[in-house]
Amino acid sequence: SYRLIGEWLNSLPKRPIVGAFTATATKYVENDIKKLLGLDKANVYVTGFDRPNLSFSVIRTPKRMDYVVHYVRQHDNENGIIYCATRKDVDRVYENLTRAGIKVGHYHGGLSDEVRREMQNAYADDKLQVMVATNAFGMGIDKSNVRYVLHYQMPRNMESYYQEAGRAGRDGAPAECILLYSGQDVQVHKYLIEQSIETPERQEVELRKLQSMIDYCFCSNCLRKYMLNYFGESTVWTTCDNCSSCKGSGDKVNVTKEAKAIFRAIMGTDERYGASMITSIVRGERTDRIMRAGHDALPVFGLLSNVDEKSIKGLIQQFVASGYLRSSSGKYPVLSLTAGAEEVLGGHKEVEEIRQHVSVPSRTSRSTSTTSRGKSSSGAGGLFEHLRQHRKRLAEAAGLRPYLIFPDTVLIDLANLRPTTLGEFGNVKGVGEAKLKKYGLSFLQAIAEYKG
Repeated sequence: SYRLIGEWLNSLPKRPIVGAFTATATKYVENDIKKLLGLDKANVYVTGFDRPNLSFSVIRTPKRMDYVVHYVRQHDNENGIIYCATRKDVDRVYENLTRAGIKVGHYHGGLSDEVRREMQNAYADDKLQVMVATNAFGMGIDKSNVRYVLHYQMPRNMESYYQEAGRAGRDGAPAECILLYSGQDVQVHKYLIEQSIETPERQEVELRKLQSMIDYCFCSNCLRKYMLNYFGESTVWTTCDNCSSCKGSGDKVNVTKEAKAIFRAIMGTDERYGASMITSIVRGERTDRIMRAGHDALPVFGLLSNVDEKSIKGLIQQFVASGYLRSSSGKYPVLSLTAGAEEVLGGHKEVEEIRQHVSVPSRTSRSTSTTSRGKSSSGAGGLFEHLRQHRKRLAEAAGLRPYLIFPDTVLIDLANLRPTTLGEFGNVKGVGEAKLKKYGLSFLQAIAEYKG
């Protein structure tokens, strides 16, 4: 449909001024938009992609459902969104959270318009704690106090992921974006790309984007830097101290021996195979294909027979993400060595893998640990929740969305500063004269009544 807009514009008696907007455009997409719309002399404005208040993490765990239920329980005073790739998974996660006693809604294309409208309104009004949804949810919702976005599966590309994750923390307060990765996600996406996209050229583009998403999931360097570089934005820093890689949520393990075995297997087979064949060779699997090609005679054959298939394929993905290996695009990706791999084989460099500690953090409300301006107060958590409930009652009485009274950032600062006069209240960032007059006394009374 988008491709037809240019033709339609050209059919008009007089071409109007045209503006095109997108949330997460790479240079490739930008050029595509200009070409399709005939914007030969376009002025391009890029406002920047970095969201410093968002903490990004990738968790590789086979027990995704357990993780989700545990995480939501430990963040029971916070609003979140859980994105799933399919309607079936939305329903499964929704049912599990409902059984766990969570105030949860669900949203996907298989529900009626009425049900979806009810769910969206209930979530916007803070009557639901969590929304489980496909990517159909989020574009039309203006909810500033989403404190976390979990992705139950890996999205197909970085553009989709960054848009969906970016629905967290729109009020500027700290928020978490967690992607739960499974190797099965890759196979599902490849199948869908092959089935839904007819032209080989477009398939290659989508597979290249998918590989970038896989690289993100196995990136051992700063995740925020990786994303910003993907969108063509350079960074002056090496670490952000606000992602799972920079915070060091795992142990560094020397895997130089495993790396050398994999690299030699790739080199010994003239860089003609993908991850599955290389994994079979280093594990010593005597398949018909390996025996016919004589690869069982390679010095590295069976060198990693004590390592399971999943772990070896995970290492290969990490070596691609770290730049030691290249993976070709297309239906059957082929691995090849880079200069970095040659340094390892020459004994000039060692390779480390980050092995994650997959555990749910102990419950710490962001209102008790960190405010939007870095202040902390051990007694603020209970007061923040008290003020949140007070805001909810005011919103219900006035028929408003709670965030329209005050965003979470204001409540966090009120909980930490505990103003006792209208003058002190008015000094809180985000409290204007009109809202001070309308809600100031009410919130001062709520603070005074709090006995925590």
